[in-house]
Amino acid sequence: MSRHFVLDFDGTLFDTDVLWKWVVDRLVREGIKEDRVREVGQELFSVEYTLERHAKELGLEEVVVRPMVEEFGQVTLATSPSLVYQDVFPFLETIPLQTKSILTFGHPDFQKEKIRAAKVEPHVSEVRVAGPEYRKTKHLEEMLESTDVPLLFVDDNPYELAAVHEAGLPVELIRMRREGARHSGLDHELDDQAWRVIRSLDELE
Repeated sequence: MSRHFVLDFDGTLFDTDVLWKWVVDRLVREGIKEDRVREVGQELFSVEYTLERHAKELGLEEVVVRPMVEEFGQVTLATSPSLVYQDVFPFLETIPLQTKSILTFGHPDFQKEKIRAAKVEPHVSEVRVAGPEYRKTKHLEEMLESTDVPLLFVDDNPYELAAVHEAGLPVELIRMRREGARHSGLDHELDDQAWRVIRSLDELE
């Protein structure tokens, strides 16, 4: 049966932790304690993260922040192609363009910059960026209204999946639990109950 694959980006298609480590190390070099860097960053992940906002929340001046942001942009552009998990392109190339899309969360500019740099965008029919005011659940509701094809939603964050489950949306849910990824160590009571747990896109074939 035909399905439309709705794919999360960070931690599902893309190893964002590598860029996060660069950010932490770079901010620590400015004399900020690592625990504080991580604490503020984690708070911003639930809204719309950018390095500029992170650095300014930590009290750094514009004269320091601007070249840091430019440097991070260069690192993102150069590094992102290698951060796409090895199973991603083989999977994307096996299914028609119109049956796959990306649904990510965060600051629209930052998320789209990563997706473009990773060279994933040409392989999907659409890129949607959810935010604190318009969550992934709302995007999935919109998608359901515009198609008769069943949706299959893959995300590494169990709380995103739980929100869709609690909303009662008729969407098949899959949790991506890649070894060593940010959310991989987090057990959830709905694992293998409300959704299937996989560790590679190969398991979807």
